[in-house]
Amino acid sequence: MHKPLMGFAMNKHPEISVIVPAHNEEGYIANTLLSLKKQDFPLPYEIIVVDNASDDQTAEIAEGLCIKVIKEPHIGLSWAREKGFSESKAEILAYIDADSIAPENWLSVIYKTFQENREIAGVSGMVYFYDGHSKIICRDNIIRLLIEGGNSSGARILLSGNQH
Repeated sequence: MHKPLMGFAMNKHPEISVIVPAHNEEGYIANTLLSLKKQDFPLPYEIIVVDNASDDQTAEIAEGLCIKVIKEPHIGLSWAREKGFSESKAEILAYIDADSIAPENWLSVIYKTFQENREIAGVSGMVYFYDGHSKIICRDNIIRLLIEGGNSSGARILLSGNQH
């Protein structure tokens, strides 16, 4: 069995935990995870796939790509996100859907945004929707500052939108 990748620097504390909730995503998750492994972010980060009671090959595909997989038996996005949160090691959390593609600079932009303004508690980025033929049918820029200062957990959370 391969060791899970953590920002390509296994022995360092991650700056960002990327949490990928997944339920029966075997057709999409490999591309999502490959986009996360190709980030230009130079600091350590971890990728956590939360297998949300899948009955397909979602977990096996992630493990085959050397990604940390944790199981959440309760079906539901909130259960999966909470499980990922509890297993994460970083101060900054980034959530991405298992059928999304992260731009190569996604983590760098997230990190820079939080470093430039320590008051930010959460953001959401550019969202693109496709019609199945790789054509954009709707573009929505939904960058939002949710609250100033932080939250009760002390973690600064990125709320993701669909990136594919």
